[in-house]
Amino acid sequence: MSRGDFSIQSIPTKVVIDKNGNIRYKISGAETDQNKLLEEMNIMIESVK
Repeated sequence: MSRGDFSIQSIPTKVVIDKNGNIRYKISGAETDQNKLLEEMNIMIESVK
């Protein structure tokens, strides 16, 4: 994915963007388990560092 590819199809949508402005992850849908959501987001963010 690259810049400008924000074609959001549903809400909520989680987007992780790397330091170059490229979209690395775009995941639609809600996660009701807050711990699982935090773990998922941490993994995605760490992988783009």
